[in-house]
Amino acid sequence: MQAQTIVKRRWFWAWQDEREEAWLESMAREGWHLIDVGFMTYIFEQGEPREDVYRLDFRTSGEIHEYIEFIREAGWQFIGKMSSW
Repeated sequence: MQAQTIVKRRWFWAWQDEREEAWLESMAREGWHLIDVGFMTYIFEQGEPREDVYRLDFRTSGEIHEYIEFIREAGWQFIGKMSSW
């Protein structure tokens, strides 16, 4: 059986990153886990409720590859990017 997914479209301003992180974490507590992102789009997969921590970060395209490698080496999971976020 394939897991259920939902797509949410949201807009946020750069200064609202903490609010957006809190929303993503509340989705995880409800059992919706972020699996992909796109322009103003989040894709979630249903599962068991979890206490996940999400961080949004802004990076220029010139440094993105090194930053993704840093994230993975630190043991974190890189889910995706939308624009420079």
